[in-house]
Amino acid sequence: MSLKQLARDTLRQILNDQNAAFGAEFVLTAPDGFTSALPLVGRTQDIAQMIDPQSGVAVQGRIATVALSLADLTAGGYADMPRGIPETNAKPWLVAFEGNTYRVTDSNPDRSLGVLVLHLEFYRVLA
Repeated sequence: MSLKQLARDTLRQILNDQNAAFGAEFVLTAPDGFTSALPLVGRTQDIAQMIDPQSGVAVQGRIATVALSLADLTAGGYADMPRGIPETNAKPWLVAFEGNTYRVTDSNPDRSLGVLVLHLEFYRVLA
C-alpha cells in the first residue's frame, strides 16, 4: 500500500469515527431530492463567533462546514459532487445535522487525500 493510500484510509477512519469529538452523522440532499440510504459521517462544525486576527476582538460571524470522505460520497450513490448553487430560484444542495439545515455555498475537494469540505450557510424553506 502506498503512503498516499495509507493517508487516505487513515483520514477516512478519522472522519468516520463517531466516538471522536468531531465525528457526526449528517444528511446530504441533492437538488433533485436524492439522499443516500447509507448514513454519512464526517466532521461537522457550526461556530457562531469569530475573532478578528488583526485586533483580537470578537466579531459577528458564523462558519459552518462539513468534511467528508470522497469515497463515502461515492459509496452513498451520489452521481455529482455537491457544490454551491448561486441562483436563488434553483434548489440547492442541502446538509442537515444537529437539528439544523444548511445550504452548500462552496465545495473544496482535495483529491490527493480523498476529502471534501463543504462550506455552509443556514437555509430556510419559504412556504
